[in-house]
Amino acid sequence: MKVSYAMSTYRKAKQFNEALINLQESVDPMVIRVYFSSENETREANVWKLSESQRKQLEELEALRMDGIRSEMKYALAQAKKNGVVLSEDIVSGKSVVPGFSREFLEKVPSLGVYSLFLLFTEKELDSYLQSSPEV
Repeated sequence: MKVSYAMSTYRKAKQFNEALINLQESVDPMVIRVYFSSENETREANVWKLSESQRKQLEELEALRMDGIRSEMKYALAQAKKNGVVLSEDIVSGKSVVPGFSREFLEKVPSLGVYSLFLLFTEKELDSYLQSSPEV
């Protein structure tokens, strides 16, 4: 099922992806994913030795991502309700860092495809993965 998103969501996704590319120059993408999935107490422990500027960029990136995802949640919630699917608070809030959803799940709640616009994997990482994957 093909889903369209609001132009504002596409603009936020573009901003997000540009900021992610810039941030990966100084912060390892794995650290970005772990940071996003961690609770505030862990972040405060300064586990990753991030500078104040890097922390600020991470917070802005996270806020942009969550805002973009949440902007599509009214549709996702309606689709989920119609199809008897319960969505976790992490998914609804945009806090979830899942790399994607199964095809079957997206058939029931197609608006969750918005998560694909806000992947926490850079193009460089995905290209590297695809080049190292065996031919199918």
